[in-house]
Amino acid sequence: MCRSFLTLCSTVIMVAAVAPFALPALVVVLGAFWFLYIYFQNCARQIKRLDAVSRQAPCLLPAASLRRPLHPRLAGSTQSC
Repeated sequence: MCRSFLTLCSTVIMVAAVAPFALPALVVVLGAFWFLYIYFQNCARQIKRLDAVSRQAPCLLPAASLRRPLHPRLAGSTQSC
């Protein structure tokens, strides 16, 4: 991880030294990449959660839904989905 980060930093420094006019485009591309990375990480987490729920025994699902409130705020949870 550290070596990859250092490689990335040295690449950005070289681009800044050789072609400084390319830095604004590089910043935009890195920003878009970061946004998409966070978005897909959140989606992957939700998919894993849904997959785990779908693997439960079908007879347990109605009982589990009756034990918990229908809305997260009814349970006192302030965390959004």
